[in-house]
Amino acid sequence: MSVSKREIAFILRNVNPQAIWGPDKILCPFHDDHSPSLHVYPDGLYCFTCGRQVTALQVLTEGGVPFKKAIEFLKSYMGKGPARPRGPVNLEPIPVERVRNWTETLLGNEEALRYLVDRGVPPGAVDVLSLGWTEGRTYSIPHVVNGVVENVKFRIHPEFLMDDEAKYTCYPHRPFTQPYPYDFFMAEWGDSERVFVTEGEFDAIVLLDADFPAVALPSGVTHKLSKFVNFFTKFKEVFLVFDMDDAGSRAVERALRPHARTGLSEKDLIHVDRLESVAWNPAWGKDVTDARRKLVPYMRQRYVA
Repeated sequence: MSVSKREIAFILRNVNPQAIWGPDKILCPFHDDHSPSLHVYPDGLYCFTCGRQVTALQVLTEGGVPFKKAIEFLKSYMGKGPARPRGPVNLEPIPVERVRNWTETLLGNEEALRYLVDRGVPPGAVDVLSLGWTEGRTYSIPHVVNGVVENVKFRIHPEFLMDDEAKYTCYPHRPFTQPYPYDFFMAEWGDSERVFVTEGEFDAIVLLDADFPAVALPSGVTHKLSKFVNFFTKFKEVFLVFDMDDAGSRAVERALRPHARTGLSEKDLIHVDRLESVAWNPAWGKDVTDARRKLVPYMRQRYVA
């Protein structure tokens, strides 16, 4: 039996792991687990001991079930199980020690560090923002709010990214309540009257390193500014530095255009004096990190001079 990645993804989307193991914890097959630490959620499983975020298929095959039998077993559970919960689930805090261990791993990996530097992320940002390296292929980007690790974004190194695999993941069922990097930004730029908003964390780090008060939306352009109204109302001016692609253009248009039903734009909803887009020549690069060599001087001339 040959099963394509598309079929596997379809099966996993339609299988609730809680229908198999219940809304509980099971022994984790990815480490020597004697006290159940693998938490079972409706859309996946997460181990609070080894930090693995996995699918039901990975649990079965790692536990010794042959791949073909595991697929057939999962098919029998398609569409079964309790409904997915509404709103965030009450979870244990993400240990700061785990985040720092990932940072130490990254600081000791010259190859992984080199990629960040090539992307415009300065080495100092790794330690200050607790960026990390985990599972031998993934960067960890903790979102810290008021001293608590609220969630962690995981970005797979492009050289290790498999076909049809999502470049970004995060811990399930954990909210993002503030733009990134909230604690660092408030400590360094809390009194600023303007803020530059990017799609990705690395983009924000590039602008912060260039002395621009910048933050990233946790879910890129799928997050509206009004989701973080309490943050953005602190500023008089908000500049959108979104990617120069179709998704970025549509997001800018949505932010600036009044909503058909309410007649309010994002500018009205977050109560700022000025909301505009920073546009640049697409030949410079699609995003901030790609375009930084020409974009940063251009922004300094336009917004600082």
